[in-house]
Amino acid sequence: MQDITSDLIDLFGKRVAFHKIERRLYSCDINPLPGVIKTFINSYPDAVVQPESSTELTALFELCLKYDIPVVPRGSGTSGYGGCVPTRGGIVVDFYRMNKIIEINREKRTVIVQPGTVWRKLEEKLRSYGMALRLYPSSAISSTVGGWIANGGGAGIGSFEYGCIGDNVLEIELVTPKGIRKVNNDELNLISGMCGTTGFISGIVLEVRDIEDDKPVLAAFPGFDDLQNVFTAIKSKKLALWHVSCKNQIQIKLTRIAIEEQAAKAPLPYKVKEPELPGDKLLAMFVYPESREETTREELLSIIKANRGEVLSSELAKFEWEERFYPMRMKAIGPSLVASEVVIPAQNIATRINAIKISDTAALDITLINNGTEALVLQYEPDDERRFGFPLKMPVQLIPLVAGSKFNSRPYTIGMLLTGYAGQMFGDSTLLKAFKFKKEIDPSNIINPGKVFPGRLDKRSPVKGIELLVKLTGGLTGLVRIIDKYFGGKPSRKVSAGRNILGKLPFGKNALWDAFTCTGCGYCRTECPQFNAVGWESASSRGKFTFLKEYSRGNLDLDERMAEMFYTCTTCEQCNVICQVKSRIEDDWALVVKPAILHKGFAPPEVTLKQAGNIFTGNNNAGKPQGQRAQWITPDLRYSEEGEIGYFAGCQVSFNYNFRNLPINAFRILNKAGIEPVYLGTTEWCCGATLFYTGFTDEVMGKIEHNLNEFNKRGIKTLITSCAGCLANLAHYYPIWATRLNLKFDIKVMHIVEYLSELIKVGTITPALPVDIKITYHDPCHLGRARGIYQPPRDMLQAIPGIQMVEMPRNREHSACCGRHIMRYPALGKIINSDRVNEVLETDVSAVVSACPTCETNLRLGLESIGSHVDVIDLSDLLAWSMGLPIPAVSTLPRLLHTCGVREVGREFKMPVLLTEKERIRENHLFAPDNNSYDKLAGIRLDLASFMEQEQKAAEAAKSGKPQGGNKPDIYIPPTC
Repeated sequence: MQDITSDLIDLFGKRVAFHKIERRLYSCDINPLPGVIKTFINSYPDAVVQPESSTELTALFELCLKYDIPVVPRGSGTSGYGGCVPTRGGIVVDFYRMNKIIEINREKRTVIVQPGTVWRKLEEKLRSYGMALRLYPSSAISSTVGGWIANGGGAGIGSFEYGCIGDNVLEIELVTPKGIRKVNNDELNLISGMCGTTGFISGIVLEVRDIEDDKPVLAAFPGFDDLQNVFTAIKSKKLALWHVSCKNQIQIKLTRIAIEEQAAKAPLPYKVKEPELPGDKLLAMFVYPESREETTREELLSIIKANRGEVLSSELAKFEWEERFYPMRMKAIGPSLVASEVVIPAQNIATRINAIKISDTAALDITLINNGTEALVLQYEPDDERRFGFPLKMPVQLIPLVAGSKFNSRPYTIGMLLTGYAGQMFGDSTLLKAFKFKKEIDPSNIINPGKVFPGRLDKRSPVKGIELLVKLTGGLTGLVRIIDKYFGGKPSRKVSAGRNILGKLPFGKNALWDAFTCTGCGYCRTECPQFNAVGWESASSRGKFTFLKEYSRGNLDLDERMAEMFYTCTTCEQCNVICQVKSRIEDDWALVVKPAILHKGFAPPEVTLKQAGNIFTGNNNAGKPQGQRAQWITPDLRYSEEGEIGYFAGCQVSFNYNFRNLPINAFRILNKAGIEPVYLGTTEWCCGATLFYTGFTDEVMGKIEHNLNEFNKRGIKTLITSCAGCLANLAHYYPIWATRLNLKFDIKVMHIVEYLSELIKVGTITPALPVDIKITYHDPCHLGRARGIYQPPRDMLQAIPGIQMVEMPRNREHSACCGRHIMRYPALGKIINSDRVNEVLETDVSAVVSACPTCETNLRLGLESIGSHVDVIDLSDLLAWSMGLPIPAVSTLPRLLHTCGVREVGREFKMPVLLTEKERIRENHLFAPDNNSYDKLAGIRLDLASFMEQEQKAAEAAKSGKPQGGNKPDIYIPPTC
């Protein structure tokens, strides 16, 4: 492998990885390979590359032929049969960067895409053109077009009407060692389901349909016999349905238990009410396009009722339809799943289901294909991969194939593990034709060796031993079950601490449990701004959880690069929202992993370390005397020393002139409402967010204890803040630490927009002056996903006369991150920030409004960097102006409104200074291709004990000031001419 290294760097630059941990993360797919399987193969790739074009794929094949090195294609790694796992090492080709939508043809109803295109992203783009996909997988949030085609099966949402994905592909561009060719018609069978063994897909032409709203109907049935009658009636009457699926009682029950247990283990910061589905009946989902409402609905309801079915409410139908992407929620109670998927004839489905069940406690998820002639049956059973007998469960997955062979069942996909069943899936003639094609274009057998083709065809197959093992165990399922029952050990609801620091931390076992319950679905990849900026598996939550599992087992060690991958998390909480098992992923990083990293001596970014030192020394992250904390107070502001309503300003708005409009606006509006909030002045210490998100969890306790004592001493029951970051820390983490400190915390923490929205609703305050401006609203991550506050800011904007609001494509819980780390990792932050700035520009507005000083800074940085005249306004400026209150000089709202007679006085908004080149050293080497490039990172280590000793001495020497008032008055700008 050493000889090809420089060639790969020349070809791919930073789009090649040799890093040990990174390569390990690409050595598995959605399921962990049993240890016995790994003894037959080498699943550890020598390198991972990310091509961007067919030309690069051709050049890669030339290199691999030259050096006789295997090359393995990989989409999102969401299959479970080893199709993208190396068998002889070599090079894994990650198609992440080949994700372009090349052409959408409205007239022909076709779309041309690259193989790395994610199905949901494609659907979103098509809908903007008035079209939609004919069908897509239940894993559409993360799986790719090329991956679904290459892995075979191809049945999913929409398969009742449109069959399998292969039936909807018009043409494929294929790259082989013999060159590039176009494949269509009957030759498509040489590619579909072949796991890339016959060439790498580089382009796909798909048929699509006109866009229509989906109309879901959800019904409950006593048993499969009744459901079989419904399926028969639908087929005989040729009812024009688009999608039909069902799930059994166990699936419903286990999913509910998993959701409840996750909520109890890691409560969400805001309440989410999950509708309750009937747990004692089968549930069936019937979906048709809206245009078929008149011709389909009444007949469908009649068929359902005639077969003892109960039609459930439209609310339940909508909820269940939205849950179609989350069939594995139950893994949270596993922490593992034994899974099986097989395609069977749909006739006499009740009898066939009983014959192929992997156990009486298996959860079933069934999808009808080709107008109900076939059914894809997915089975799940919670188990525990950590127990001794777990490998004995592998044969259980073969039961559907062995038992179902009597009535022509076939595998859904082959991959590496089921090569002995390839003839059953493809038919011997098609399989032989494909193998001849492979030998023609790949005589050296470098393309994904050991996949699909059985040993009787492929004499050089490296998995012949696995094939034999699978065949033997498939015939001994009964015996294996008995052995497992008495000697295999029991699944455990507990998780051991492992051999490392993780288990020594208070919440370490929770984080490890989440690592094992991770489904590997990869949904976190597509939504994660860090992953989309970096592009490597280690940047995703899935990759990080895989690392934690291997780290806890002693198979991997933490290094500088992996530590940086945790530090570069933007804390946007996108992963929390989309996680299949509803893990509180951000809690795991903040409460467990970052403290572990810090105590292992891996330093956080220099700017963050400086802020931490400032907090230790002076109780604020600005590095300024604490006595200056209250200097933003102007003579007209009224506040109290004690009371039930308090205001927490936070460091950023207290010490940064650019944001003094936030607390001043808040006080003026509250005073107008007759409220004089409690303000702590210089006895308000930093909330500790910087310390906390950096890993100084033990060290932050003193700051938290001080603030909690001040809140309680002053009688505060409701605490208001204008800082979204302070809000997330105070509302979510303070109660956790209060319990640990044995302190009382019965305070309701609210963001200022949340509180003022309520005052507007009850008529306590009234915005009356018009603000004629077209704006869009940016949902801050720590206000939205972290606290569930989406509607209050919109209610405020709607209450202000004259406001014209346009939503960005990604809003509310799907809102894009502003690029929080733009000042810590400039290049990384710029990528994230640019995505959001482009969305702002697409709305064609005069200003983007938000309610978070950090978001406003980053949006302003991004917009000014491209010379845009779109302004950034805090929501409190708009409300204060509309109420006729003075606006602090730092606000740009008067300039934006071109108010007559207003003199722009005072200091201009000062842009923050970005990191120096010295401070950017991590970023320059984070993703370098060669391990030797991390030498500079290795020098960035932290002696935590010395650092803490130094900061402790500085803190003892620092003097705390007293609350100050009566400072020089702020320069006012009148709101009217």
